[in-house]
Amino acid sequence: MFLHAPESDSILLEEAYTAFNRDLTNEAVNKNWITNLMTHLKWHNLIIPTYSTSDTGRRVLKGLQLTMEGKRSLGRIETAKEGDVLLPNTTYVYPSQAEKEISVSDVMKAIAKLKETHPEFEISFDMKLKSVTG
Repeated sequence: MFLHAPESDSILLEEAYTAFNRDLTNEAVNKNWITNLMTHLKWHNLIIPTYSTSDTGRRVLKGLQLTMEGKRSLGRIETAKEGDVLLPNTTYVYPSQAEKEISVSDVMKAIAKLKETHPEFEISFDMKLKSVTG
């Protein structure tokens, strides 16, 4: 299902139904199908459900999002090694310091992705040159 959207780590329910050639007019059958599918995928920590709120204030399933384990299973990220810097819910995996220095550009990209991934947080980042005395 996520193979049909390789650039995205989340899909809407309609996209999942279309990926599996489900009849979009049969909501009850699709609801049961997606519930069963989610049970298996959540058990293996591959996806998490995403929700929205209906007009009546009830939580409504909107789509599915890959977890880090799901991304790893699909080969979208490398398997982390000891010493790797791994940010939650992002596709950035940086090699350890021994293999490659992390640049300021890498950090800025990671922070931008973190802000995009977690709009519920106000994320700020300050960086200053050390004063050189001598």
